[in-house]
Amino acid sequence: AQIKQNSALQVCSSKGGSRGAPVSMAIVPQRILMSRMAVAWPPLAVLILATLIVTAHILALVSGKCDMQSEETGSLVTAYVTEISLTTEVPPESYIWTLGVAVTWIAFLCPTLALLHAMLWQMKCGLIHGIFLALSEVLFLVATLALLGLATITNKGTVLEETHEIPDGHDIHHLFANTFFLASYFQGGSFLISQCFRWKHATPLERRSFRWKVLVLFLVALSVSGVIPFLLIEALPPLRSTPKIRSLNRRGLTQRLVVLGMMIFTASYAFDLLALQYHLKEKGAESQHTVETNIDDIPVQV
Repeated sequence: AQIKQNSALQVCSSKGGSRGAPVSMAIVPQRILMSRMAVAWPPLAVLILATLIVTAHILALVSGKCDMQSEETGSLVTAYVTEISLTTEVPPESYIWTLGVAVTWIAFLCPTLALLHAMLWQMKCGLIHGIFLALSEVLFLVATLALLGLATITNKGTVLEETHEIPDGHDIHHLFANTFFLASYFQGGSFLISQCFRWKHATPLERRSFRWKVLVLFLVALSVSGVIPFLLIEALPPLRSTPKIRSLNRRGLTQRLVVLGMMIFTASYAFDLLALQYHLKEKGAESQHTVETNIDDIPVQV
C-alpha cells in the first residue's frame, strides 16, 4: 500500500496559502512567545519601575530633601508629592534611580519591546494599518531610550555629586523628559488607532484590553489638564499648606499621575499577549485537525 502523505501536506499548505497570512517579522522564538513569562514581562517591568520611583520618593521624604522654609511663618513645610526629578537628582536616590532604570531597561524593557514587536506583526495588516503598527513600535523604542537618558543625566546634571556636573546637564535632562512624555503619548494613540483597523476580527479579550487602554488615556488627559491634581489637592489640606507647596505638589501630582497612566498602559499589553497566545493555540489546533483530515481522506492504492 502506498499513502501519499506528502501530497496531503501540500494540499494543506495550498489551502492555508499566503492569503490572510500574517507578516513574518518575528524575532522572538515561538516557545518564548507562548510562555507564561511573556505575559508577565510587561507588568513586571512596570512594577520594578514603580518600585524605584516609590523607593526614591520615600528616601527623599525621610531625609528631608522635600522640606523647605515657609515664607509666611518661617517654619519647615514639606512638599509631599514633588516631581520625580526632584527626588532622584542627588545621591543616594540618584544611584538607586539611575542604576535601577539601566538594569530594568536591559533586562525588562528590551524584552518587552521584542514581545511587542512579535505581537504587533502576527496579524494580517494593510498598508495604513502597518504604518500605525510601525509607528507605535518606533515610538515605544524612543520612549524607553529617553527614559534611560533622563535617568542617566539627572536634574543636577549627572548621577554623581554636584561637583561632577556637566555643562547644560539640566537642559539635556529636560529634553529627554519631554521626549519621553511626547513619545509615550503618541505611542499609545498610534497603537489604539492600529487596533481600530482590526476591531471586527478582535477577540473579546483584545476588545477588553482596548477599552481599558482608552480609559487609561482618558485619565491621563484629565491629569494633564489639571482636573485630577486639583481635586486631590483640594481634598488633602497638607498638599496646599503654602502657595509654593501647592504649586510643587500640583506639578508633582500631574507628572506622577501621567507616569502612572503610562505604566498601566504598558502593563496592559499583557492582555494582548495573552489574546495572541490563545489565537496561536487555536490556529495550531485547527491546522493539526486539517492535516489529520486530509491524511484520512487520501485513497489507499493496493
